[in-house]
Amino acid sequence: MTNLAPAVLSDNCAVTVLTWTAPGATPAASAVTGINNLTATFPLGTTTVTFTAKDAGGLTASCNFDVVVADMELPTITCPADMTVPRQPLRLACNLMRPDATRLPDDQR
Repeated sequence: MTNLAPAVLSDNCAVTVLTWTAPGATPAASAVTGINNLTATFPLGTTTVTFTAKDAGGLTASCNFDVVVADMELPTITCPADMTVPRQPLRLACNLMRPDATRLPDDQR
């Protein structure tokens, strides 16, 4: 996100420093300190940006606002084309074990 609206500054003395913080955002072309426009990449969700101005007399004032980044774009997907696969011959294996009648109890023979 580039060129967000800058903070509006006024004072009876000159404002000498304007700083901003945006936890989670990655600063881009502008530095995080000095008098500059806010240029940063913001993560999905809500990030609170805080501006702090300091005048020549050392007095400060702060304000903040939220930048909300919402993913409104649907994902895309491409399936492979239909395919035909040859049938494999059945490969069944059965192991039949005949009970050993000599080991069964007399009433089950």
